[in-house]
Amino acid sequence: MRNKIHFILFLCVLTFVSCQSQKKLDSYSSCIEQKMNGTGINFYAKMSKIESKMIEIGALKDRSKKAYVNALESLIVENDSEWQEYYSILQRTVLSEFDLESVKVQVLSYCSDVNLSEGKIEYNSFNIHKYFLKKFTYKPYDDSETLDGLLLFTDFEQKDLRLNITYLLLLNMKEKLK
Repeated sequence: MRNKIHFILFLCVLTFVSCQSQKKLDSYSSCIEQKMNGTGINFYAKMSKIESKMIEIGALKDRSKKAYVNALESLIVENDSEWQEYYSILQRTVLSEFDLESVKVQVLSYCSDVNLSEGKIEYNSFNIHKYFLKKFTYKPYDDSETLDGLLLFTDFEQKDLRLNITYLLLLNMKEKLK
């Protein structure tokens, strides 16, 4: 009986934490939507379409953390020539009417601020994700320490957070393949 009570309490706490995390993610997505209001850009819909295209052409194996780590390593560390072809295909298709630079401030700066007005900063993977994302406002997109931290603290099951990494992968492609 006592184990059942502990299990029920554990499920209640887990549900509460999960709801809190979802609320934070919703506020992040709302911020992006609000900052993009008037531009006609649905950032996450666009990134989702780009991610699907990257999987289709082989730039990403799938939507897993491992696939993203392998892609960034191949592009940045190994400087594989295949990325030129991937980027060319993306430019002709899903990037043809999308300027990566036009959304950079909203994604990397405005919406990645950790909310200090609450007085108490929570140390959770969501805020750490925002912290590392914000660093790219003044660091190169291929900064290995910042990328490592961001990849480590990104829950790839949370689509919007994963799509932020897709955006960084695209910025790296643009920089490397100029």
